[in-house]
Amino acid sequence: MFKSIDTIAVKYDVFLIFIILTLVSFSLAFFPLLAFILIIVVLSVFTVRIPEFFRKFLHILALFSLVVVYSSKSFYNELSMDLSSYIMVNDELRRLSFYQIFSTHFSLEPGWNIIYWIIYNAGLNITDEGVGVANYFICCILFYFWFEVHGIKEFQQEFRSIATATSLLFLSVLFLAIMQRQAIASIFILFAISNIKNLKKLLLYSFVAILFHSTSIIFIILYYFLMKLKLKYYHWFLIAFFILLFKIFFIYFINLLVDLEAFSNKAEYYKNTFDFDFFSIKLLCYVLFVVFSLIFYRGSALSHSRYANIMVFSLICYILMIGINLLPERLNFINIYLMGFYISLIYLPKHYRLLLILNLTFCLIFYFEKTLSNTGFDKYWYRYEEYSLIPFYYIERLF
Repeated sequence: MFKSIDTIAVKYDVFLIFIILTLVSFSLAFFPLLAFILIIVVLSVFTVRIPEFFRKFLHILALFSLVVVYSSKSFYNELSMDLSSYIMVNDELRRLSFYQIFSTHFSLEPGWNIIYWIIYNAGLNITDEGVGVANYFICCILFYFWFEVHGIKEFQQEFRSIATATSLLFLSVLFLAIMQRQAIASIFILFAISNIKNLKKLLLYSFVAILFHSTSIIFIILYYFLMKLKLKYYHWFLIAFFILLFKIFFIYFINLLVDLEAFSNKAEYYKNTFDFDFFSIKLLCYVLFVVFSLIFYRGSALSHSRYANIMVFSLICYILMIGINLLPERLNFINIYLMGFYISLIYLPKHYRLLLILNLTFCLIFYFEKTLSNTGFDKYWYRYEEYSLIPFYYIERLF
């Protein structure tokens, strides 16, 4: 009798996987936005029944569909910011030999130059917008490996699917095209601090992170001590006080750098744009939501997580730095990747049902954001349509 029940359960799981795979594959070919929403719903609702291998496969498909959705943008805002600089460097790399890329832009941090030189010499002649899209792909692939190797270990087996869905739903992809070198460096920072017990890997990932952005060494050291130390409430008050002190004297520090002609580009940028402002209302809402959740809900996953101190620090730092354009994002770039990871740590496993409702609600918000509220210069579905009867119609215009 029990054997027959087990057989029925296995057949049900196989049938469920077949139905899900069919629906996802069909929607990915013709309607990528629907494919992403469908995967998030499946991972959230069937978190207990999704086998580990199938969860990993859906994770890949979800990241691909997410990149397709964000790559449909006009890139109007991105082109008016840092992306234009990367496009200029990319055009220059096409005319250089491998050794010459170490004596051009970003020569002291040649990681980005090496990647895009390889992309061009592999025969992939990407467009201006494709420079941003390529970075989407690179960062999402790296994040996938970090999450599957390190991040997923923070969750119990039966809740790994919904944790995966949440991490995808709150991934702030837009920043990956603007601050490209820091976006790639931040993933290697995550790899580095996730291997603090393995000195060789820690040093290796730290070295790679520095190749993309020299400030990585500061954050690796900071996060290293945050993971090692046991901090109490009064420690956090002291940390918040010094962060606030830094913000108060920030403009004086910038003026000093300008006078000394040190880091002149960044110093001049902050001197000329020093006014109360913030770049992303959406990311700010995410941060405030995580803080609210942290106050009222505390799951056991958070109390046992080695990333807990990093989460609290990055949230405090982000909030206290609000008002200086892009500085909260630059100083806490790992938040771009880890908002959903933080939320999963807070809500799981104790508040699983609440997290399920949250994911389903944000799926609707995500859909309406990409469709009904899609107006202005920087709109979605500008480079290709939202859906089409031609399978994988977006591939030719992706890069």
